[in-house]
Amino acid sequence: MGHVTVEHADDTGGYSGYGVAGLAFGAGEGLAQCTTCSTETTVSPHASVIALPVTPQAAYANIAALRRLYPGIYSSDGGFYDAVDPATGSVGHRRLVLDQSMIMAGIDDALNDDALGRYFAHDPVSWAARLYLSIERMSIN
Repeated sequence: MGHVTVEHADDTGGYSGYGVAGLAFGAGEGLAQCTTCSTETTVSPHASVIALPVTPQAAYANIAALRRLYPGIYSSDGGFYDAVDPATGSVGHRRLVLDQSMIMAGIDDALNDDALGRYFAHDPVSWAARLYLSIERMSIN
């Protein structure tokens, strides 16, 4: 029996980790060369929150739009859920520690002038990650 990958957020827990299908260091590929991205419809709130330090108005507008358009994506007793499928409005009702950590880091960086970035810039161990991250082409446009 083969593995079934659901390409949208829902409560089955079957949707996959997006943007990493082509993970291959040193093979001429970036970190996020996804071969199935054309069928993805999932949006994750943490992606907008981590953009707050870079493009605060646009990131905040995205967060506000997610809450307005998909009220089930957020609850006051736990924050944002993992993901929403804008095509169907279905919400993946899971809260992942990784997502919540990125949300907290994004808010902290926005409020404290890139404190997390400064911390890692001064950490000698973090310099090893620069080699791998240097092959990635990142853009917010």
